[in-house]
Amino acid sequence: LESSQDVKQVRAFVDGMNRSIVPYETFVETGNEAVDIILADKAALCQSERIRLVPYVDASRLGFMTSFELCALFGNALDNAIEATAPLGEEALREIALKVSYDRNLMVMRVNNNFVGELSKRGQRLATTKGQREGHGFGLDSIEEIAQKHGGAMSFEAKDGVFVLNVVIPVPA
Repeated sequence: LESSQDVKQVRAFVDGMNRSIVPYETFVETGNEAVDIILADKAALCQSERIRLVPYVDASRLGFMTSFELCALFGNALDNAIEATAPLGEEALREIALKVSYDRNLMVMRVNNNFVGELSKRGQRLATTKGQREGHGFGLDSIEEIAQKHGGAMSFEAKDGVFVLNVVIPVPA
């Protein structure tokens, strides 16, 4: 292409490359590259499922967490929300709100999504809804473990068809 004299061919190639790159462009800039990548990936999944992802995320102060922890925290939270939201037929209900903000030296993460049906529990835990139980059902446990590792906590509430996940983690000075 560098030696090509055909301007149309070069433009067509550049246009094609631009179209192929668009899905990987930053969905939202959170201040943390790992979180940006996770959100871009989950946003693409939401788009394919016709789910609106509404992120309000400031991850600029999460550098004390490893990329693995951030992937587990955000990935599990959003995967659970997507799985719960996807079966909903009504377009207005197909929305996931993700908010990460700070209150003094606490990171506060909240994920809201609608769901249909009843959530089943095994003891104090939610039971997995995936067909194969082995290797599944540890998403909330993983989120809670990460929160506790950093001196924080996780809680959730499911009421009237709305699931709310809350994670609070102290941010080191």
